[in-house]
Amino acid sequence: MSFKKNFIKFEESIDFNFISKILSLGDHESFIASRWNASYILESVFQIRNIQDNNNGFKKMFDELNKKYNLKKYKSDLDIFYSLISGTRSNTHRDSYHVYIIGAYGRTLYKVEDKEYIVGPGDLLHIAPYQLHTAIGIDPRIIISFGVRNNVV
Repeated sequence: MSFKKNFIKFEESIDFNFISKILSLGDHESFIASRWNASYILESVFQIRNIQDNNNGFKKMFDELNKKYNLKKYKSDLDIFYSLISGTRSNTHRDSYHVYIIGAYGRTLYKVEDKEYIVGPGDLLHIAPYQLHTAIGIDPRIIISFGVRNNVV
């Protein structure tokens, strides 16, 4: 696991208008990625899958991340997770593959095993396979998640 402050500077501002633009530019699978309550849907965490597709500006980032963190050319993907209000959280879970979290908007507290990291815009957090983790939005947030699925060829 590693944590790097100011890993990247975004050329374009990434905010909730940007999320709308991503959704309008392509046919991206999207869903609620946390527990939800039917009376409070907008207090959920949302996920947009495979944002590297459809010429929306993320292909370059995807290629650079693959070049740096996916040397064996495993299957990989780039997703966005976002929440509209403070206090939303992901389900506590373990991924079976490497995950690289890049802060894009707001601050998110990541609890990884017994350590805590606050990821802000431009920061990078690497979560190794099978590490227990959860994300808690300190602010409304947008996170870019690069997954290197080393268990899938």
